[in-house]
Amino acid sequence: MTQRENVLFEVSKQILTVCSNEHITKVAIDGVDGAGKSFFANELTEVLRNQGKTVIHTSVDAFHNPKEVRYRLGSDSARGFFADSYNYDSLKELLP
Repeated sequence: MTQRENVLFEVSKQILTVCSNEHITKVAIDGVDGAGKSFFANELTEVLRNQGKTVIHTSVDAFHNPKEVRYRLGSDSARGFFADSYNYDSLKELLP
């Protein structure tokens, strides 16, 4: 087993310790842009599915605001990037 496979297995093991068949367990993966969050999430999804778990996998990238909202403070605005990039209301409504 590779080091990455070991990490994925250990993370999945930790998730399964808090996972219940009676409740939905939500797992969030956070980090800086370009760190490999989506790639890691895809791999982790497969590991959990291979262990017999039902997994719904989505990404905040599916909830980008339109460009006119994202860049209303300018395309280089740190505040705009933080506050306006995503439609968090829709995300919370669709993924409670």
